[in-house]
This record gives sequence, C-alpha cells and structure tokens, in this order.
Amino acid sequence: MPTKGDGVVAIYSDSYHPAQDGVVTYIDALRKSLDLVGATAYVVTTSRKQGIDPAENVFYAKGIALMSYPQYSICVRPFSMNRRIAVLEPAVIHSQTPFSMGLASLRAAKLSGSKKIATFHSLVFSERAISAYLHPNQIVVRSARTGLIRYLRWFYSRFDVLISPSNFIREKLEEIGIYGSVVVNNGVDIEKFLSSPDREEARRLLGIPDEERIILYLGRIGYEKNLEILIRAAPSLARKGFRVYIVGSGPSLDYYQKLAEMIAPHSILFKGRVTEYEKILYFSAANVFCNPSQFEVLSTVDIEAMACNTPLLVPSDSSQEEIIEGGKGGMAFVSDDPESLSDRAEDIASGVYSPRKLTGRYSLENHGKRISSIYFD
Repeated sequence: MPTKGDGVVAIYSDSYHPAQDGVVTYIDALRKSLDLVGATAYVVTTSRKQGIDPAENVFYAKGIALMSYPQYSICVRPFSMNRRIAVLEPAVIHSQTPFSMGLASLRAAKLSGSKKIATFHSLVFSERAISAYLHPNQIVVRSARTGLIRYLRWFYSRFDVLISPSNFIREKLEEIGIYGSVVVNNGVDIEKFLSSPDREEARRLLGIPDEERIILYLGRIGYEKNLEILIRAAPSLARKGFRVYIVGSGPSLDYYQKLAEMIAPHSILFKGRVTEYEKILYFSAANVFCNPSQFEVLSTVDIEAMACNTPLLVPSDSSQEEIIEGGKGGMAFVSDDPESLSDRAEDIASGVYSPRKLTGRYSLENHGKRISSIYFD
C-alpha cells in the first residue's frame, strides 16, 4: 500500500468498473491527474462482493445488483469500508455522488478529519430525468423533484467545496438554491486521441465510403440522451446526404432501434459497443459529432471527438455550448427542433473547423494542477 497521509485522496462513488458511464470515465481521468501531481487515489465504491483490490487501490462495499442495470449495484453497507479508509489518514475525501456512497463519504470525513470535496455530476433533479426513470405522471414528478432538491441542498451544504464541471451547471445549481460551487472542468485523457488518423484513413479502416456524410453519436444509450431528436432529424439529414451512426449500448437501445425503424430505417445505423481503438476511428471518420442530450454536466465524448478534430453539433441552452467556445468548435441547434439540427449539420459539414486546438484546457495535466490546488492549498 502507498504511504498514508497528506497526498492521499479517497474517491467515493456509487459506480465504478465494470460499469461504463461518465462518472467512471471521470474517476479514471481524475486518478491519472492525481498521479501526475504525486498524489495517491483510492476509490471507495460498491459491488456485489465486498472486499479490497490492493493492486488497483479500490475498496468495495457490499451491494446488490440492479435487475435492469446489472453493471450497477445498490449499496447495502455503504459505511463498511470507512474504518479501513481512516487508517490511510486521507487528506481529502472526494464524493462523486449524493446518494449512498456520498453519505458514506461524509461519515468517512468525520471519522478521519479529512477535507470534504464533492463534484456534481448529474442533473438528477430535472423533470426530464425523473419522468424518464421514475414515473411519467407530472404530479409524481414534481413531488419527487421538490423532495430531491431539498435533499441535495442539505447534502451539498455539508462539504467544504462543491465543484461544478461547467458554468452552466453552476447556474443550474443556483436556480435550486445551491450556491458557492467552484467551476472546474472535468479532466479528459485527450492524449490518446490527438494522434488519431485522418478521416480518409479512418474510413478505410472502418469500411465506410469516402463520399458518405456521417453525423455521429457515440456513448451510453439512455433516455436522458434525447436521441429522439437525432432520429427524427434523420429523414431531413438523409436529403442532405447524411447518414446517422449511433455507436454504443445502454438500457434504451431497443427503444431507439424500434423508433429508428419506424422513422428512417435506411438512414440510421446502430453499431453497438466498440473498442477504444474503434471509438477513435469513428470519431475521426465523422463529419459531425452530435450529442443531443441536455442532461450533460460536461460531455467527455464531446471533448474526445474534438481531440480527433471532429466539430460538434450541440443543443442550445446546455453545458455543451461552453465547449464549442462561441462557434470555434462547432455550432448549436435549437433544442428539440429536428429541422434546426439538420440545417446546422449541413452548415458544419460545409465549413472549416479546427476543434482539436480547443481541447488543451481539459488535459489531465491541467486538471491535476487545478484539482490539487483545491485539495491541498
């Protein structure tokens, strides 16, 4: 085990490998960022088996697998690892969740006297998210939202520092009465994307015709990603010579496949889960990358696509607008408007962009410096 003390950080999360989502991706990037500044990170999470992986510095509290999402667990003993973490005398406890392991992080910090940091990762209080995953009835949705907001105010008030990954999210938190968060963009491991092949080579390797225009979505396929808007835009996009590629997997894949079959069966391709190498190829092969979700706090896949020099098409009034920096990295379409999405895709494909130049601010090195100043200063 590494040396305990000032450079030790315990990261608490409800999700970690083998799950694949934005929080897991961020934790991996955070750990690499901390390595660069000489800090040691441990992850405290939940799994169906309680135990410790000393090779990876991961502590697993006992959980029960979710039936609909077997890669995730509901923690039944969230505090079970806290005394083992206290032995390491962590300087910082960093929570990535407001739920079970987040509560465990608060107790751990009290036990060890550590600095308490939290990062806000998900717009769980939005009506769109609640209606998609809890219940469509508006009375139920509003009651749940009210109760959730009260809880989030209480929870985040217990931390020394609350981090918002974007200015947009900081404003959303202020709208529900959570003030004083510090904006720190998530770190992204952009280095592996910067040497990506050009479009011609990527298409050759994937077997995609040179003349085909591609508008790409790559990521988790869930209701909150709002892929309906991209699918409904597909007929208009097809008239402009585009084909929609949807790459990835998730709980809503079957729903979106059936919707695509009804609306534009020959204009939309679902490619399923791909390897990291194939992901780089798809980013590089696309003319436009579009993540239509308004649910993002800071979209990692957007930045990865930009690092492959692919411009973005993002929804207006979302955190993603910050990433394109006033049109330097792409364009915004009117949210929930398929024709606007189609028209802006045409504009981007006809323009010249160099989005790779905008990605340096998200590097692991920059994130490590910024986050360590919050942890240790």
